Amino acid sequence: MISKKTGLLVIAMSVLAFSAAAQTWTGSGSTGADGAFVLTTSDPRILNGIFIFDPVRDGLDKNGTNIYNFTTITIPNGVTVQVRANKLRTPGPLIWLASGAVTINGILDVSGNNGHDSTVTLSLRSPSQPGPGGFPGGAGAKPGDVPQRGFGPGSGVAPTGAGSSGCSAGFATAWIPDADNYYGTTARCAGGGGAYGNGNVQPFIGGSGGSGGYPNASSNVTGPGGGAGGGAIRITSDVSITVNGPFDNSQGGFATCLCANGGNTGASGVGGNSTSGYIVGGSGSGGSIHLQAPVVSIINSQFAVTSVSANGGFASVNSEFEYGSAGRIRIDTNSFQNTGTITPTPLVGPLTNVPLPANVPTVTVVSINGTPVPANPTAAYTVPDLSINNTGNIPIVISTTNIPNTTINLYVSTEPGTVDSITPVTLTNGTGSANITLPQGVSRFVVRATW
Repeated sequence: MISKKTGLLVIAMSVLAFSAAAQTWTGSGSTGADGAFVLTTSDPRILNGIFIFDPVRDGLDKNGTNIYNFTTITIPNGVTVQVRANKLRTPGPLIWLASGAVTINGILDVSGNNGHDSTVTLSLRSPSQPGPGGFPGGAGAKPGDVPQRGFGPGSGVAPTGAGSSGCSAGFATAWIPDADNYYGTTARCAGGGGAYGNGNVQPFIGGSGGSGGYPNASSNVTGPGGGAGGGAIRITSDVSITVNGPFDNSQGGFATCLCANGGNTGASGVGGNSTSGYIVGGSGSGGSIHLQAPVVSIINSQFAVTSVSANGGFASVNSEFEYGSAGRIRIDTNSFQNTGTITPTPLVGPLTNVPLPANVPTVTVVSINGTPVPANPTAAYTVPDLSINNTGNIPIVISTTNIPNTTINLYVSTEPGTVDSITPVTLTNGTGSANITLPQGVSRFVVRATW
């Protein structure tokens, strides 16, 4: 039996380039239909201090818009709310609307995950998971194959030679590979990810992923993976947004963060071409944060560091650091108080109505070789979502939204990490089909479309 693997993440890699004239502020627009998102430390859904934001589990966003209509939002100190793209009902940025106050005393984390470490266990080798609206990092090469490039409009390019590290992703700025003692006498990859988007965070989009690393040809381990891109989150309140780390004497204080950082590279493997002798993946770029409220307060308290950050991920070797591009932060308010740390420097302006994300393009795999793809594929290496007895061209059926009925290029990145296959697909009423060839054995793949 030949086992094939459906997509770990099904994403459209296009960017909607639209703009809209500023409009007079008329409020968040929250209907309050989703009630209060108010957590307490005794909530049974919190494990080891972490609350996984899961709209399927909690019966939210049943129409799959990624737009939530809360009354109030409260995240207490000592609690981390973690949001990743694979938990949402549909790809795209996250929008939290609130008719009342928003208080973040803990951590709201929409960052990208780190790349996987170098490993001999192939089940641990996979693209890293981005924050909502961000893009995955590429998997490192396994013995006999090449690494995956990152995903997204500013994705890191895959290195081309054995013993090379990956490329980091661009976003607010392009990423340019170095050639210092950290990397060796030659640049570690063919090119860095490019810049995209603008300071107004319109279109609203997250960070891109870094590429995987390439171990030496004689190595029996995989290369390290690239970090994923930070997510994109907009929080809009009719009253106020406060990010504040209150002192807790019993715990010695808590760090408070609204974080949309890019993922770090996978752990270094030994034996690269660089002077340091280490191989790393590429870092993910930071995401986007957009805050809107009449009053916005980012406040430090004694023994508690408060930060709002959309920094790029990083690699650290021999006390030297290499960062992916930072993302973007925008704050719309009539009253802004900041004694915390905000990186990168935000664009601060008056309250204006900004269109909600709409018509976001998506591409979804419907079936492979005539077998329907599970609604929520697990992408587990040891238990494939589909098993296919076919060694030839395999029919794949895709469904799209908000992509014109034209011929698109379907890119398939497979588990072995070979060069993407590019197949033209003609769309009719949002659907299309083509034949692809998957290698024998377990194959995880990510699809993207361009037009």
